[in-house]
Amino acid sequence: MPGTINLLEKKLLIKPGERGNLLYFLMFFMLVSAGMAIGRSTADALFLKRLGVEYLPLMYIIQGIILAAVSMVYAAFADLIPAEKFFRALFAVLIVLVFASWTAMSVNNSPLVYPVYYLVYEVASEILLVHAALYMNQNMTTIQSKRLAPLIYAGAQVGTITGGLLLVVAAPVFGTRNLLLLWCALLLAGAIAISIRHRRHGTSTHFRTPKKSRHLMNDCIEQVKQGVKFTYRYSLLRAASLALFFMVLAFYILCYSVNRIYTQTFDTEESLTRFFGLLTAATSATALFMQLFVTNRAIKHFGVRTINLLFPTTTLICLIALTFSFSLPAALLGSINKDSLMPAFRNPVRTMFFNALPAYMQGRARAMSIALVLPLALMGGGVILMLMQNMNTPVYFLVFGIFAAGLYLFYSQQMNKTYVGTLLATLKERLFLPDKHMYSDLQGGGEQTLKEIMRGINNADEEVSVAFAKVLVGSFPEKAAAIILERAGNMETATADRALSLLAPLELSAYTDELHRLASNGDSHLQTTIMRLLLDKNHKASITGAVAQLHSSNPRMQSTAIHAALRYPDVHNNDRNKALAAWQSLLQSNTASRCAAMDNIQDLALLGRPERQSLLTDYLDAFISLLADASEHTSLRALQGLQQWKEAITPELAQAVIQATASEDPQLREAAVGCLHLINEERRNKLIINAIGDGHIRVRKAGIA
Repeated sequence: MPGTINLLEKKLLIKPGERGNLLYFLMFFMLVSAGMAIGRSTADALFLKRLGVEYLPLMYIIQGIILAAVSMVYAAFADLIPAEKFFRALFAVLIVLVFASWTAMSVNNSPLVYPVYYLVYEVASEILLVHAALYMNQNMTTIQSKRLAPLIYAGAQVGTITGGLLLVVAAPVFGTRNLLLLWCALLLAGAIAISIRHRRHGTSTHFRTPKKSRHLMNDCIEQVKQGVKFTYRYSLLRAASLALFFMVLAFYILCYSVNRIYTQTFDTEESLTRFFGLLTAATSATALFMQLFVTNRAIKHFGVRTINLLFPTTTLICLIALTFSFSLPAALLGSINKDSLMPAFRNPVRTMFFNALPAYMQGRARAMSIALVLPLALMGGGVILMLMQNMNTPVYFLVFGIFAAGLYLFYSQQMNKTYVGTLLATLKERLFLPDKHMYSDLQGGGEQTLKEIMRGINNADEEVSVAFAKVLVGSFPEKAAAIILERAGNMETATADRALSLLAPLELSAYTDELHRLASNGDSHLQTTIMRLLLDKNHKASITGAVAQLHSSNPRMQSTAIHAALRYPDVHNNDRNKALAAWQSLLQSNTASRCAAMDNIQDLALLGRPERQSLLTDYLDAFISLLADASEHTSLRALQGLQQWKEAITPELAQAVIQATASEDPQLREAAVGCLHLINEERRNKLIINAIGDGHIRVRKAGIA
């Protein structure tokens, strides 16, 4: 018997010592889910039979308002205390509210108690689902959570099935109203289980008390505001938010339609409750089967983007079916869609799409979805249904549902279009931004680590190759020059130019011949980069060759010649005036020449005050001209030059820099933040704070710097 258990644990990826933790969470999630199944069915049945389906749209509107407020409060306080403490408080409040609802139904049977109980369940279900996941994460490592979460969520589905079957048996015997006491009993059992667990094991293992804020609600509102900002800037998040909005509209019109049919079909609240219990058990069992045996295989075979279109398509089909046949079979089809296909396919796929976003963005995006998009869609759906439900035929509100489902499908396709690009950008960003402390850790890895970096440098994707070259320079500088020079010989000249720029801090005296060979095979841009590299290493032949290019027709070559003539006056005493004249010519010429002059800003320190003064005005004019250019590359060159600027700037130029901090292009925002030392202190501080809260990690790092 122990051997069989050990084999089963191995098959289920349960590691030694995890059995007790897993069994506890399985039991806990089953209790919570069984209670939610009872709460859902009783809330729906009592509301629909005692008050009527015609009041359901009003409930959607009120639910949206309450959900937005509760989400804000939850977000403000959930992380301040251990998850189990929050759960105990939540269970206590729910027990009081559910018991009070039962008492009110038993004593005076006021019609107001049914909408209140309905809203108690709807809001509680949202919080319970979110907080259950947080509770699990506070008691497991990330790796444990990934391995064990599918099993635990499968246990939750078993709990839902059990709760549904309990309703089938108990509703005719005890009556729907008295089943509220059964939910209270399950809530009490959950509270007792959580208390016993943490009396033995202490506070949740991975809970860390955060730094307290005096403005919790302001912080939550700021999270939502940042989510809105990210949505505006990132195409995937924008498409996902619009898809969610129209999904909620279509979903609740579908919910209203099937509930209207069920209310007409079943005469008593007990028979309706019994039916809801049976339906919950059946749809949850179907969802469980698909989650265990179908979902992963379908995603693997068809791909996440194809499966992303499944739920929008089936929702559209269900609404069309209801339009042609507003009857029980079509309603059952709608219930299977929303209660089986949604948890089995839509929810895991949406999580995968969110995981394509940078980690710092995901929490804010979810906060915006729960506190803004979902409530707005709920209220919108409620208003549509209130206006349309009095028409003679359901087709009027179903047309809106079909339209919303069509837009849901359209924006799901838009999500698919942006998914791969966002995923690659996120992966590359993680690769291009290694932690400073990572380099010493990599050195400690020895030859094996070097081999892995070499594999990255030899990657067919030159972007990846350059990123690994950056890592190599930081971690193995003594070996980097030879490796990068060899790889640069097989790169496109533009990419080779970027790779060779990484060699600036290294000793290159042994590689001059190799550098000259690369220069002879490259374009003028690459030749200039190599010449600059050798100039900064005091290579005499390169100094002489560079100064000879003062009258070159190539602006970058001229810029390099100016740098050589001023930096090494002992080599060419008579070229200073020629260099100054060439410099002024660059600044007063076309866009390409002015961009090239940005490389000479640090050379201003080599001039006397009168010489420098003659160039400052030209530079200020050049900055304004370049920042006004339609090309983002040109604006970026101007901002990179301004980062080196030590003089005063004009109000017009200051305003141009401030405008660049709000650019849609994160590269421009990052470069503009690097220029904030030029802005007056009062405006600068606010801009820096905005940068630190930016959606792009490089902009945030620039703000912190």
